[in-house]
Amino acid sequence: MKRLLIFILALLLDGFDLAYSQHIQNLNFEKAGIVHPNQPTGWSTRWDGFELSLDSLVAKSGKYSLKSTALPGHDSGYAISRQSIPADIAAGKNLEVKLWMRSDQIQNGTAFFRLIAFDDESEVLSSTRGPEKGLPETDRWQQYSASVSIDKQAQLIYLDLFHNGKGSVWFDDIELFTEGEKYDPGNQIFWSLDPAELTFLSNQAIALHSVEPENDFSDLDHLTPLFQNASIIGLGEATHGTREFFRMKHRFVKWFAQEHDTLLVAIEANMPEVREINNYILTGKGDAKEALADLGYWVWNTEEMLAFMEWMKNYNTSGKGKIEVYGFDMAFPSRAADSVLTFLEQVDPVLFDTLQQDYQFPANPSELNRIDDENIIEIHQLTQDVYKTLSENRIKYIQYVNPETVEWAIQYARIVEQAMGRFTPGGKTRDESMAENINWIYFNKSIDRNTPLLLWAHNDHIARSPYWFGGELSEKYGKSYVPVVFSFGDGHYSAVLGPGQPVASYPAPSPKKGSVEYALRTLELPAFALNLRQIKENALGSWLEEEKPVKSIGSVARDDPYKNISLADYFDVLIYFDKTTASRSFGQPAKNN
Repeated sequence: MKRLLIFILALLLDGFDLAYSQHIQNLNFEKAGIVHPNQPTGWSTRWDGFELSLDSLVAKSGKYSLKSTALPGHDSGYAISRQSIPADIAAGKNLEVKLWMRSDQIQNGTAFFRLIAFDDESEVLSSTRGPEKGLPETDRWQQYSASVSIDKQAQLIYLDLFHNGKGSVWFDDIELFTEGEKYDPGNQIFWSLDPAELTFLSNQAIALHSVEPENDFSDLDHLTPLFQNASIIGLGEATHGTREFFRMKHRFVKWFAQEHDTLLVAIEANMPEVREINNYILTGKGDAKEALADLGYWVWNTEEMLAFMEWMKNYNTSGKGKIEVYGFDMAFPSRAADSVLTFLEQVDPVLFDTLQQDYQFPANPSELNRIDDENIIEIHQLTQDVYKTLSENRIKYIQYVNPETVEWAIQYARIVEQAMGRFTPGGKTRDESMAENINWIYFNKSIDRNTPLLLWAHNDHIARSPYWFGGELSEKYGKSYVPVVFSFGDGHYSAVLGPGQPVASYPAPSPKKGSVEYALRTLELPAFALNLRQIKENALGSWLEEEKPVKSIGSVARDDPYKNISLADYFDVLIYFDKTTASRSFGQPAKNN
């Protein structure tokens, strides 16, 4: 049993992002999600081989309970639900939980609930579980309780509900007690701007008169001092599917082109495939829509991105200047590997013959998850050897082709190595590899060395955080790296429910109390920018350096899309839209991840 608990603990830590946190809500499971109407809002859920959903047929009270059921044909699996408990209400206190449970035909597994507290390094400080020996077989509702003293140093506290094995389990009517006093979520006091902070922020806000990439940039000109010495600028997005984010970033690029003539844009897409887009905007050759679909990811396959491509092409033919576009991702290895083989066939036929059979990779990298550790390590070693060989023979290869072709081939070999390394035990993360690729782009750019590099990626990636590539860029480039966070109040966004699922428009919930977006909405402006670097220096703007809930969605639709971050520590500029619409998607491309 002890080994099982250690396994479960590891599973829980791997399954949930500890950065996500929220106020206590929906302890009785009465609120269903908008995106996932069978899921309870306010709970993080994860399952494998199980069905975890709200049950309207069996409930202790009210309309719903939470039901976990093992699916037929699955010999293993689990279901986990997690509720966040704010540290400020439980740290240094005795915390008790009471809840009702029942079961049906539990076999070869267990069900229990757990209270667990972590410090700021995600180390476990204290935990308890109940029932102590797991839930017994019972077709009647039974109330169970457990309590634990929470360390004063606790930063993250969670209530977890767990089930594995056969059968079904129901949970309902949860109560929390601190020092013996029942906690009422309805009495939570939410942070909000005080009148002085609101007045100060209103005076600092730069109203944006349009999201469309027009020629009047008088509003954006207020931000010029922040970007004057910038080498790399990260343009973020709170979702991968918001039209206003696409259009405003298009507008940013057009504004920068007016100031600099020549520009370099790099997007969160695979490097070899984006070269086809670059070829299109430089020469006009090819089909723009096909090039977008060939990126293999629905996020880029949109009307907004197509318009951006056409504008860049027209800019390059206008004689005003030059824009190039790169990709810095490494998710798909097959195109890069094919390019390496094509290069070697020309400059090193012997090595080409040696690698032709083994240097082949699936178009969809998810297939690599099925390869065991021993084989993936062997494959990764091969890719490392190829990258090393090409690098060491750089001078030799330049005798046969131009230096630029050689550098691209070496970089493609690196892309393949990165893609494989991501799947090896202890290998580099995707963000570590993307940071390497951004540095390569910056130092190998073919246009003016003083040309700024504009990055187009999710807010998470560009954030000045050690977990994302923005943290590495900030460490390397200092204040010459300027990350811009994009946020919004509510509206719709394009997203999927999982890999390969259809692209659809989903509603975003209105800003919840205590969140940054809830505060920003009180300015009553449809769109505005904030110079976070400047505002945080004033005592009335210091709240921007405190951890608060901020919306973060990505490509998968979410019902409770918040994570706790210090906005002004992570970003220098904020762009906010009160109402947004979904990007105009062309749908899933034939090749997708």
